[in-house]
Amino acid sequence: MALATLCNQVRKFKAPPMTAFVVDHRLRSGSTEEAESVAKVLAGLGIQHRILTADWGSIADPSQISNLESAARRVRFQTLGRACADANIDTLLLAHHADDQAETVLARIHAGYLGSGLTGIQPKTPIGECHGMYKVSKSGTYRHLDKTMPSLFVESGGVMIHRPLLGFTKSQLIATCETRNVKWHEDATNADKTLTPRNAIRQMLLSKAMPSALSSSRLRELAAHRRSNLASCEETATTYFNHCPVELDSKTGSVSFQIHQDIEEWMSSKKDRQLIAAMLMRKFLSLAEDQNKLALKDLTRPVELVFPSIFDGQKASSSGINIGNVTLVNDPLIQKSETGDHKRFLIFPRPVRAPGEFIQNLLEITEDNRSASKEAPISQ
Repeated sequence: MALATLCNQVRKFKAPPMTAFVVDHRLRSGSTEEAESVAKVLAGLGIQHRILTADWGSIADPSQISNLESAARRVRFQTLGRACADANIDTLLLAHHADDQAETVLARIHAGYLGSGLTGIQPKTPIGECHGMYKVSKSGTYRHLDKTMPSLFVESGGVMIHRPLLGFTKSQLIATCETRNVKWHEDATNADKTLTPRNAIRQMLLSKAMPSALSSSRLRELAAHRRSNLASCEETATTYFNHCPVELDSKTGSVSFQIHQDIEEWMSSKKDRQLIAAMLMRKFLSLAEDQNKLALKDLTRPVELVFPSIFDGQKASSSGINIGNVTLVNDPLIQKSETGDHKRFLIFPRPVRAPGEFIQNLLEITEDNRSASKEAPISQ
């Protein structure tokens, strides 16, 4: 309600048209009445709005499932994603605040996520839980790869989430509503520390019983520091990626990339070299595989193959590394003299047992100029 109030305030500055979505999860009695009450307040503010009912499919009583918190998140995001796509909305504002950020970081520390997970809630990110949903997840808008080949295009677009209130505490948002006489609802289940681990963490932080190193302000500082560090590593990886020759072979369905020895030397001098190398490898592998299937923690072996020096000279198997549905190998046909100071690698968009067998055309042109696919062996 604080977010709706603030959005209403900026409309006088010729802000884009906005629609408010109210999600009724129907997990507890009174939720529908609360959704209708919120809708009345939105109507009073003059904001266009819709009540969305969560679709739990075949689950008769979702309140009894064991993973209720994560399941509700998935259903909520998918409900919002479909509503955005139907209304041609590409920007979704969420009202996560500073207290939510502290809770998230502490929850991830408790769960043992001590890497990028400590970046907490992101201020801007593609919508989650909607992978594969057309016009919702990174799709719906296409652009041509090459103006000289108008038939060759890729899709992007989808729904982006922005969280403009992450820098403000809940008490500040309550004060915003009180100052403008805007009514809001408190979900009583949020105070039940026995209901979910998240509720227990929230009550611990509210009790002020945590050591100073785990106070809300310190947890938020930790998340900000980790986000800054991660952004710096991502920028470095992008710079390296832009300096590496990449080629697509449409006949074999493979992607090749080359790494100059200078890049490996530069990377070896970086404090976060393993993280940067993993980010760079994900960029290469994403040319042939869905990035959602390429977690940084799972890219150690590809990094060892391509950048052995940053792992004290350890080498992964030279016969090929399968990651998800792709295979990474040293180019078995290239001669060192051909690449000079570059190392060249191939990515196949399929698991393979013997990469050398796949240096063959998968497509051939028939006499009537129609493409025919060649059947290739699949690794079992």
